[in-house]
Amino acid sequence: MGNSRWTNLANAPLEGGYPTAEAATALREEMIFQRGVQLYEWALPAVALESMRLACGSRFGFGCTTLTSWRRIGAEALAVTSNPDVSYAFAWLDLKQDGPTVIEAAPHLQGLVDDAWQRPVTDIGLAGPDQGAGGKYLIVPPGHADPLPDGYFVCHSRTFRVLVFLRGFFTPEDPDAGLAQINATSIYPLSGLASPPPMNRVDAVGVAIDMLPPADHSYYTMLAEILDYEPADREDFTMRGLAATVGVVAGRQFAPDPTVSTILDAAASVGEKYGATVSFNPSDHLRVWPERRWTSNMIPGPHVTADPEFNAATYQDFDERLTFFYSAFSTSDAMFLAMPGKGAQYAGAFFDAAGDRPMGENVYSLHIPADVPVVNYWSLVLYDTVTRCLIDNDAGSPSIASNQNLTLNADGSADLHFGPEAPTDGKNWIKTVPGRGWFAALRLYGPTQAFFDRQWTPGDITNTKAQ
Repeated sequence: MGNSRWTNLANAPLEGGYPTAEAATALREEMIFQRGVQLYEWALPAVALESMRLACGSRFGFGCTTLTSWRRIGAEALAVTSNPDVSYAFAWLDLKQDGPTVIEAAPHLQGLVDDAWQRPVTDIGLAGPDQGAGGKYLIVPPGHADPLPDGYFVCHSRTFRVLVFLRGFFTPEDPDAGLAQINATSIYPLSGLASPPPMNRVDAVGVAIDMLPPADHSYYTMLAEILDYEPADREDFTMRGLAATVGVVAGRQFAPDPTVSTILDAAASVGEKYGATVSFNPSDHLRVWPERRWTSNMIPGPHVTADPEFNAATYQDFDERLTFFYSAFSTSDAMFLAMPGKGAQYAGAFFDAAGDRPMGENVYSLHIPADVPVVNYWSLVLYDTVTRCLIDNDAGSPSIASNQNLTLNADGSADLHFGPEAPTDGKNWIKTVPGRGWFAALRLYGPTQAFFDRQWTPGDITNTKAQ
């Protein structure tokens, strides 16, 4: 396929083997653009998490003792594919500032700790070393050589900034049970053990907050600050070298001139759109059930080596890593490895049964057979394609879950409905927004061995009527 831009670059004039001034300018600008796009893809886990940290810190307060929670997170909180069917809490550690930091985790949580690149540090809860009983975790910064006390689950982070992400479970009978678990958890620097500072427990329900990463040249400003703050792993030297060619160097102020800023605006926009391209067009080998449209690069299967750092036998799967972090946040062993009865598994649907994109003006149904293989609960949540966040439908939570608002058929199965108008019986319905694309996430908390053996298969999302 011809393309004048590529042809012009390939035919950039040389004089005696030397690029002309015009050719050199064109080629340099092209390299800034290309490297900017690749840097966007590489750095997305770190920049996305830093965007969340800065948004929460500026709105609710910085420091490890600030624990921001939602009994049920809503569409006003822009966080990619957040889950409204568990209670949420975020805390952000700074191990460079505070040193080793203690998490006194309450029983029955399902939580995790990630470093600044969203790499797992530890699970908390059933899938973690406390095995659901709760306990004291000690998160240790890179390079820490001083002796550590006994009595803790000691976990070493490869970065100074760390996410603590807690999830608490509730029931229709006790909607505050998850928050009670979260609020029984405390976080403080080990240096303050003798007199721990008070927790700043923030209720963020209903608060509008944008935690999404930028898609312009400010993305690279944020990356520059991250690379300046965090250790330079040898494995990252090549990508840090590419960053240096566009002016992003640890210890040096990032101050692009107007031309470079304009190029990086375009690079970030293209990087963001490529993220959408790979996320919303998953390969058939990622189908969880071969005969269904549901896909996942997190669920172990015949053709998927589920790994929270997306490592294959001889390489890191760059596009699968991008696929995940474009439309999700946080990783842990419990999310990727087969842990029957303990962890969680997730599948997404970006096409209906006919292979078309789900749109808000249409009417759809989804059959969920009986005996869903979970110990805890399952849910179906709809997300806006543009934001990758909960759809804003002005009709309450865009989810249906077995732990709250689900109506079962006589045989124990369930039929779910999605569309702009409620079905006749008004049951198991999520309102959609005409003119807006959406995708679905099926979550299984505490999946049993029957799930991993594919002994249970959900239906596909089926277009039942076009408006």
